[in-house]
Parts: sequence; C-alpha cells; structure tokens
Amino acid sequence: MSASSLLFLGLGLGLGLDLGEPTLAPTDQDVAPTIQALAQAPAGAASIEGPSASRAGPTTSTATGEGRPEEPRIPAELALLDRRQHRIQTAGMATLTAWSIANIVGGVAGNLATPRGNPWRYAHQMNAMWNTVNLTLGAIGLANARKARSTIGRRLGVRADVAKTQRIFAVNALLDVAYMLGGVITWELGKDRESPRLIGYGASIIGQGAFLMLFDLAMVSAHERGLRKSLPGYSVGAMPMPGGAAVSLGGAF
Repeated sequence: MSASSLLFLGLGLGLGLDLGEPTLAPTDQDVAPTIQALAQAPAGAASIEGPSASRAGPTTSTATGEGRPEEPRIPAELALLDRRQHRIQTAGMATLTAWSIANIVGGVAGNLATPRGNPWRYAHQMNAMWNTVNLTLGAIGLANARKARSTIGRRLGVRADVAKTQRIFAVNALLDVAYMLGGVITWELGKDRESPRLIGYGASIIGQGAFLMLFDLAMVSAHERGLRKSLPGYSVGAMPMPGGAAVSLGGAF
C-alpha cells in the first residue's frame, strides 16, 4: 500500500468518527428544572425565550383588550352645558313645530270660513303657506335633536357649537325685521291699490315676522343663560407679601 492510499484511508476513518459521533440524550436531572419552571409560570406566559421570541418583538396590551383608544374625559361643566343646550334646542324646535301646525290648521279653516273680498281670508291663506316652511324647519330640528342623543355629554366642542347656534338665531332675528318691513310695505300697497289680498298678506307677514323675531331672540337668550351657568364662578384670594398683601380675583370675564 502506497503512502497516498494510507492518507486517504486515514481521512476516511477520521470523517467516519466525526460524522458518527453520537449525541448525548438529556437526563432526568437536566429535564426536571425546566418542567418545574413551566409549571410555576402564570397562564399565558409559559414559553421558552429563544431566537424566535426575540424576533417577534415586545408585545403590548390595551386597557380594553380590543385595541380601542379610551374616550377623552369630558369636564363636568361641559357635559352639563351639552345637556342643557340639547334641552333648549329640543324645546325650541317643538315650539316652532306646534306654532306651525296651529297656523296651518287655523289658516285652512279660516280661509274656508271667511268670504271672498275680506282681508282676513287672505291673511289666513298666508299664515298657512308661511308656516309650511316653519313646519319643515321644526321637523328637521327635532330629528337632529333626536339623532344627537347618543353624543350628549361627550362633546368637547359644545361651547363653540352653542356660540354658532346663537349666531344663527341672531341672524334670523335680523331677517325677521326684514320680513316685518316687507309686510308693512305690502300692507301699504294694498291700501293704496284697495287690494284686500295685499292687505291680508301684509298683515300676516307682519304677524309671522314678529313671532319669529321673539322666538329667535328667546333662543339666543336661553343659550346665553346656559353658557353663563357653565362658566366657572369668581374667586377672590389674598396672600401676604413683603410690606403688605396681594389680592387676586379669578374667574371668567
């Protein structure tokens, strides 16, 4: 046998020893501590850390368990203002709706009962026609108030909403003045032309504009009282200072 044959034979024997080296099986002494640690671990935490655990990254949990963010905490005065504003708006829209229904029913009945040529016949006609618009606005307002029940006391921007509502009613009050002026003009034209229709229409527009102006101003005042009640009260404090004392006044101005 040559030297090269002996070298290959030695390499083969060496590789055979390396590849065929048996692995040592774990003994009971090695396994017992692991089983004991798993048994003592809390439920849901029995896992062995390893490369896969480190790749998974840290886990987080939420307070609700569903990943939903918690709702912001609403100050008590804002929740109270929201409920008060909803009551005022609902009462106002109910008043407008009732006024409209009464005028429509009374207008139709008065139109049928009053003879032609009488200015009151045409006043009843205008009352009925005018209040079809008011009835629509009142019904929409009541529907919106009903829809807003689910969010009462949970709106952070309620003060801004109340201020916006006040501006809307204030603008409506100015329009009501324009309605009354238009009614006066129509009345005067009816007298000049001896037209019972124009006289009746003018009288109706003056009356409807006066009611709407009172209604809009009452709504502005009611919302203003609600805002005033929701503002923090005034506080007076005093503290000693070198050579005297300081007085502080706090509150909303």
